[in-house]
Amino acid sequence: PAMGYGLPGGGGGGGYPRFDGATWNLSEASAATGSPEDVSLAFGADGKPAIAYAYWSSGMVKIRYTRYNGIAWVDSALGPTTTEGLFPSLAFDLYGRPAIAYFDLGGDGGQLNYASYNGASWAHTHVDGDETGYTGPACSLAFGPDGKPAMAYLDYRASLDHAELRVARCNPGPILTWP
Repeated sequence: PAMGYGLPGGGGGGGYPRFDGATWNLSEASAATGSPEDVSLAFGADGKPAIAYAYWSSGMVKIRYTRYNGIAWVDSALGPTTTEGLFPSLAFDLYGRPAIAYFDLGGDGGQLNYASYNGASWAHTHVDGDETGYTGPACSLAFGPDGKPAMAYLDYRASLDHAELRVARCNPGPILTWP
């Protein structure tokens, strides 16, 4: 077994403990300055762990991705320094490329977004939501047998007191589009 963790609320620190059958071994998984939280752990086809997480720095929260290459953790931002988000959910597609669903805090509300890595850069796609409410917290990303991403998430557009559980599935085709 293994897990990823971060300390919420700016407490600093974050790591990757794994059990080797006899003892737990801990490695520091985040090289980013700030405080990691909302951690999502997944394993690539090569069996190496990767973690998506939100981190607080200078009063803003960003989404980051780190992967263990067999020697060290390699940490990277998901793109523009203005990308804000929480609740990342990490999964690998059928080709072993990472993808992350996350709750984007931009604007007055929040929206569900999807980021995918093509081997050189991250591409971000809006999935659902607008600036009238909170759409996308508690998201969970998975890939279907056809290789297309799907997400379950909460939608608070109707009321902040009541959430609707929603599912978004990518439309078939060479270009990712969402219904």
